[in-house]
Amino acid sequence: MFGKDHDVLNDHPRTLASLNQPITHLGPAAPAGLCVTDSGLWGAEYRGNLFAALFNLHKVTRHVLSSEGSAFRATDQDFLVSDNRDFHPTDVFEDADGSLIVIDTGGWYKICCPTSQWYKPDVLGASYRIRKTASP
Repeated sequence: MFGKDHDVLNDHPRTLASLNQPITHLGPAAPAGLCVTDSGLWGAEYRGNLFAALFNLHKVTRHVLSSEGSAFRATDQDFLVSDNRDFHPTDVFEDADGSLIVIDTGGWYKICCPTSQWYKPDVLGASYRIRKTASP
C-alpha cells in the first residue's frame, strides 16, 4: 500500500505492516506525464525506464527502476532540461519508432501553478521529438 499515513487508513486492510516508501521524491515538480520505454532504440539500459514530465521544474527526468524487497527504488537523472521559464512539459510518451515525444504547453497556463503566474498567451508551446544520435 502506498500513501501517506493518515487516520483514515487505519480501518483498511493492509498486506504489509507499514506503508511502502515512495519510489522517488520529485520535490515541487508538478509531475504531469509519465511513460515507460519499451523499444530498443535507446539501448537495453533504457528499456523499462520511466520518463516523467515535470511541469514546474522545466524538465523531463529519467528513472531507472531496481527491485528493493517487494517494492522498487528509482535512480533519477535529468534527461531534458530547459532554463526557459516558459517551457512547461506536460506529457512524454514513446512513439512507434522509439523516439520520445515531449509536449510543452508554453506560457499560456495561469491556474494553480506557482511557476505559471507570468501569463503569456503568446507563448503557445510545442511538441518535441527526441531521438538517440544516429538512430534510424
